[in-house]
Amino acid sequence: MLLYSFVQIRCIQISPCAKWDREGITLLGTGIAGNSSKELNEPIGISFYEPTNSLYIADYKNARIQMILLNESSGNAVTVVTHLFFPRHIYVDDDNDQPTIYVTLSAQNRVEKWISRASKGLQIGNECQKCVGIALDKDKNVYICDTTREQILKWSPYTNETTTRAGVTDHDGKEPNLLSTPQGIYVTKTGDDIYIADTGNSRIQRWSKDAVQGMTVAGSSNGIAGNDSASLRNPIGVFVDETTNVIYIADTYNNQIKRWLPNAIHGDVIAGIGGQGIGPDELNVPTDLAFDSNGNLLVSDFKNNRIQLFRLIDNTLCSASDRNTIHRMILSLLTLWIIVKFM
Repeated sequence: MLLYSFVQIRCIQISPCAKWDREGITLLGTGIAGNSSKELNEPIGISFYEPTNSLYIADYKNARIQMILLNESSGNAVTVVTHLFFPRHIYVDDDNDQPTIYVTLSAQNRVEKWISRASKGLQIGNECQKCVGIALDKDKNVYICDTTREQILKWSPYTNETTTRAGVTDHDGKEPNLLSTPQGIYVTKTGDDIYIADTGNSRIQRWSKDAVQGMTVAGSSNGIAGNDSASLRNPIGVFVDETTNVIYIADTYNNQIKRWLPNAIHGDVIAGIGGQGIGPDELNVPTDLAFDSNGNLLVSDFKNNRIQLFRLIDNTLCSASDRNTIHRMILSLLTLWIIVKFM
């Protein structure tokens, strides 16, 4: 058990100046919609599960959740949950050394929790209107994009209460206290900060704990879509590196994955050449992203019915300050390992 705990924290730290191969490798899918173990039909949400080095996929129109082991190259996935009513986004949590899947079922206005090997999911929280994005913090609080009602909900497993964490219920707009059809979410482990893909406003908003309004950390604060380096167009997926505070975004209708450094007013493209396409360097409506333990970028390529993997090819540190950040992280990991080993 101690060795397992140590392995879990030995993830590569991605440099803010990292580079990925611009030609992706198709991990799963044929480019054509299908329902075999090698095919997908409009995949939306993905979640990387580190203990088994596997990727879980919300296979939207096939009404199932697929799992593929990343250390195998067979191109075959295993169905772990079936007969779902249009699953949108998923979050796979490590619960007692077993994967527990949280999935949003927007057509049924509900979120379900699937315990490993369960034959039925359990509804959590209250009804949510076209719920899409989902995330958890370290205390197992569940955060949900209540898309139609323009808000982010927080459900507590301890009180079974659902509260509004961001946005104003049933009010959309471009003001900093409002959201417009939010569809993606990333929550820091502490739950102190929420990063929201404010899709209708083509921006990423950060809401801190107890804040009454969000702060634009990527895209245009005035909610204007665009295709230049300072803009986004209806982003759906968002991921944050909590060590470097670098934000990674599925810039969905620009067909790109963008990286946004802290306090930057411009982002840079790390995958996708822009414009819809089926080529290895192209994407067609990317909806979510994740990173594996080796820093490779995984993308849900929705309209191409596939999952693309972009290999990390250069992880050079940016500067002395960046090196100091890495050193502090390594010391923290070593300290944690010592505590776990001798506790």
